[in-house]
Amino acid sequence: MDTTISQDSESTIWTNIDFSKLGKQIGTLNLPYSPDDDAYGFIPIPIAVINGGDGPTVLMTGGVHGDEYEGPIVLNDLIRTLQPEKVKVDLELTRFDGHRIVKSRRSHQCQESTTPSRHTRRNFASK
Repeated sequence: MDTTISQDSESTIWTNIDFSKLGKQIGTLNLPYSPDDDAYGFIPIPIAVINGGDGPTVLMTGGVHGDEYEGPIVLNDLIRTLQPEKVKVDLELTRFDGHRIVKSRRSHQCQESTTPSRHTRRNFASK
């Protein structure tokens, strides 16, 4: 059964995940996307929900920048190893590695440059 994310908002994203259900669920958030060759397309965003009971909701993401592979790898390990009975929060893990930005292997931080290298990766953490 596919449901929309929130009944309170007018979200167009749908999923088969029941966010209130206890246990571990794996599915996708389906983001509508209409490329020129498909009027009814969507981008599936992988998501896992590990709900161990009453507690805060924690959202963990990986692969946001497209050229960083460590985040999705760590999330996959967490999804495989964490058991709901050991988790005291509602843990939501999502990977963006299926998204077009990862397929192009470019970060959104790549920008045009006048240097010989046409794209410069700006990593402020390494300065």
